[in-house]
Amino acid sequence: MNIQIAEWFGEAPGNSKACALATTPEHCDIFHADDDAFWQDVLNDPYHGTTDAYTLVNAAFGFRWADDKVTTSIKIVNLANSDVQQHVFGDITKRQIMGEVKVRFPR
Repeated sequence: MNIQIAEWFGEAPGNSKACALATTPEHCDIFHADDDAFWQDVLNDPYHGTTDAYTLVNAAFGFRWADDKVTTSIKIVNLANSDVQQHVFGDITKRQIMGEVKVRFPR
């Protein structure tokens, strides 16, 4: 599924092993799926390093009701539930699902 999402959005897959399943053989070469992100902080050398490339696909859906005074929505970050590490010493993040309710009061 990771490669299907990456091909649809024109991005590198989160896992370069998925490249073997690409419908277009050169997809991963075009989008540099094997490149690493290099991090260099203001700290010394032990805090420098690389992280693996990843694809992050998000989705959101909302609905207005009560004469447009109330909006409810759901947002999903990392639809594919891939392991994502945005910084060399960052946490591994997975899928996040958030709900939101907005109420507009009259002035």
